[in-house]
Amino acid sequence: MELLIIYVVMMSVALLIAMVVDKRRAIKHKSRVAEQTLLFLAVAGGAPGGLVGMYLWRHKCRKWYFVLVYWLAAIVWVGGLFYIGK
Repeated sequence: MELLIIYVVMMSVALLIAMVVDKRRAIKHKSRVAEQTLLFLAVAGGAPGGLVGMYLWRHKCRKWYFVLVYWLAAIVWVGGLFYIGK
């Protein structure tokens, strides 16, 4: 269980970093982090961090599919952790 929590935290941090990099590149009109990469990191366990980044930096929150995927993935991962932890 502890390893799974560490994994989700690490993936969340990875997605947060990717979102910061993407946001900075967007502001500077430079090449961006691929949307597929951001979505993959969310589904792979980083969704809780993605939600934090989405609302903290106001990044990707206008794209409905990011909001949907991040929330669904976060519910699945956090729910799964609670289920396994019982």
